[in-house]
Amino acid sequence: MRKRSRNDAFELQALLAVCREVEGRASADELDALSARTSAQLQRLASLTPLAGRWLWKSGRTKAGGAVPWEIQVLAPDEDRVAAARGGAGGKVGGDGAVFTWEAGSSIIGVALPGLYELSFAFFCRKRPLVQPVDPG
Repeated sequence: MRKRSRNDAFELQALLAVCREVEGRASADELDALSARTSAQLQRLASLTPLAGRWLWKSGRTKAGGAVPWEIQVLAPDEDRVAAARGGAGGKVGGDGAVFTWEAGSSIIGVALPGLYELSFAFFCRKRPLVQPVDPG
């Protein structure tokens, strides 16, 4: 029979340390539960991210009284974000699922969801355009 050396004792201690480390790791069920919680938290976080819309006025011509006719919508939230903003409820917000309602050439952009909105405008033109928020409520 072979005599145990110091090296064997060191290797045994290292192996026992590795076994203790492995036993302390999360199980597959624990990882699945963590993944589900993380996914739910990310969905809630996405629902807190503001829904954004962006329109362009390219012609430089105003309507009577200086109102800006919005001509192109270049940014609109997708339906998944709309559902998240509504608390996960299904269905459409507007007639076509839009958060913002508008028609090309119209100077009115409506909102379909109640809440706090931030409006920002930047104009680079000779004429002074008119932009006016209105609360229909």
